[in-house]
Formats: sequence, structure tokens, C-alpha cells
Amino acid sequence: MKKICYVDEDGRFGGPQQRMMLVASELCKLGIKIDFVIPAQEVEVFRKKLDEFKLNYFQLNINRLSLKPIFFFKYIFFFFYEIFILTSFFRKKKYDIIQANSTPQFKAIIASIILKKESVWVIEDSYFPAIIVKIFKFLAKFSKCKIIYTSNRVFDFYFKNNLRLKNFKKEIFAPVDQKKFNINNSFKIPNYINTKKTTITTVASLVPVKGIEYFIDAADKLYAKNKNLDFIIAGPEINSQTKYSQIIKKKISGKDYIKYIGMIENVAQLLFSSQIFVCSSISEAGPITVYEAMTMKLPVVTTDVGACNQIIKNNISGIIVKNKSSDDIVLAISKIINDDEFKLKLALNAYKFSKNFFSVKKIAKEYLQVYSI
Repeated sequence: MKKICYVDEDGRFGGPQQRMMLVASELCKLGIKIDFVIPAQEVEVFRKKLDEFKLNYFQLNINRLSLKPIFFFKYIFFFFYEIFILTSFFRKKKYDIIQANSTPQFKAIIASIILKKESVWVIEDSYFPAIIVKIFKFLAKFSKCKIIYTSNRVFDFYFKNNLRLKNFKKEIFAPVDQKKFNINNSFKIPNYINTKKTTITTVASLVPVKGIEYFIDAADKLYAKNKNLDFIIAGPEINSQTKYSQIIKKKISGKDYIKYIGMIENVAQLLFSSQIFVCSSISEAGPITVYEAMTMKLPVVTTDVGACNQIIKNNISGIIVKNKSSDDIVLAISKIINDDEFKLKLALNAYKFSKNFFSVKKIAKEYLQVYSI
């Protein structure tokens, strides 16, 4: 039985953390022993979710990489000491494989090099600065780690113009918890939903890369022509992005047709209660929320980010629009609202595709294949 350590220096809970918990939970059923290493700070939600999934974890004094001065200073100042902490921990626990669960997990990879341990590096972004990418490539080559990437767009971002990195590479998509995101479950309509109106929803953290301002601009234009619409924004505020949060809140202030409901526990309930899902992101690797909406049989309008152009056939299983274009979002939503047959076609095709493609069992087996090579 292999013993694997998943390292996540960023303890804030989001899509990447959800993905790895689903994979780990399924792998544990297949006889793989998995521990998580998470920070000691900013992990309240992550820790709660790990407990819910009954996954084993250890909290170590490790700092995440951030451009905020205080965080950046701590990251640099304690960098080599934290490598020592991780190296000592990995040695004590006798792991077979160390898995770094995002690009800036340099310390975990360096510790695996010191211990001459097999390592796997999961990359799932297409926006990190060039210096981060260069460090990743250097450490990946030096460690000879296996690389898992979550979409073609991620691969192109890291490797398109430089294929000299000979490490084993495999594309594995993020899974969807199909027990939770199941249209046959019994859902109550939450009190923030007006059942007399068409609800158009987006789920995203309040950070610039999510492009929420374009969703709001589209909502304003649509509502000006159709007062029978409601718009929901669900997602957490991020401490390091308070300025952006303030901009978003100011843009929706006084507009009773746009509701910001913050981070919610039951996203499936929200999707079940909505009629259209919108992803207005500027950059994504996934995005997982699109996968979840498809699984909940919702017609999806999404910008051309991440794997969307791989999983969605335009105007067949969803609508793909240009990035940073509220006008394109307006046109796509209007097309869905005004054509019930088209709306049903999008929803059914999305559901049929997602039911098999995003299966946790399927994706966990793909991870297992990587570990076994």
C-alpha cells in the first residue's frame, strides 16, 4: 500500500482544495494511504472540510507565497527553515510519494529532492508571473517529478513554447462530487431565491481574475430590458483582495436585482434553484463551478477560459463567449431566455457529458495510474 502526502501551503479553501479532497477520498477506498499537510493559519474551512471527508491531516508552520508585504516577508524569511520542517516530517512519516498541489509549492518539492523521494506536481493555473513559472520548471526538471495538468490551456501556458522538460506529463481534469451535485437529491429552495423570477447565478471568489464586474455589467443591461430577472453572486471575500471586494459591493449597491450572498455551504442547492449559470472569469484552469453547473443540468454561459473549450461544444452543450465582454454575456443569456427548446438542449447535453467525464472514480483511477508508473 502506497503512502502519499498531499501538500498545500495555501490553506484557504477553494476549488483546488475541493478537487484534491475528492480524489484523496476515492483513492483511500482503493487502498492508498493519504495524509494532507496544511498550514497552521487561515485553514478553518479547509480543516472542517477535511474532517467531513474523514481525511487525515497535519498542520505545520508553513507560509504561503503572497505579494502582500507581510506574507511575502514571512515566506522568504522562513523559507529554508520550513524546508527543514517538511523534510523532517516527510522522513519521519516515511511517505512513498510527495505531491505538491499547486505551482508555488516549491518547499515540498525541494524537500522531496533532499530525501530522494518520488514526487508529483499538480499545476492548475494559467496566470502566475514568469519568475514563478521559471522556478517551477527548474525544480520540476531537477526533481524529475511527474506533472499533472488540468487542461490543455494549462499545458500551453507552461510548455507550449518550451517542450524540453522531459518529465512525465498527464492531463487529468478536476472531478465533481456527483453524490452532492445530483439533480435527484432533495433540495429546498433557499430564501434568497425569488421563485417568480428567472435566477441567473455565478459562483466565484471576489478576486479580479474572476471578472465579476462583467457579470454585473451584463446583469444591469439585461435587467434594463427584462425586470423578471434576478442575479446571484456566491463566493467568499479574500483578505488580500479587499479593494476588489469593495469595488464589487459598490457596483451592486442599491440594486435589489443583484444579490451577493457570500460563501455558501450548499452550492448544489443554489445551482438547483437557478435557471442559468454564468462564468465570467478572465483566467481559469478549470473552472470547477462550470463542471458542477453542467452536472446539475444547467445551461452554462462561460468565457473562453481553462478547459471550457475542451468540455463544451459551443451552442450545443453550453455557450462560450469572449473574455471581458459583458455584451457577449448579454447576448448569450438573452438567447437562452428567449428559446426554451435551445435552453433544454444545452442543459441536457451538458448533463450527459458531465455525468461520465467528471466522475470521481474515473479521475481517481487516472491519479492511481500516475502513482503506479
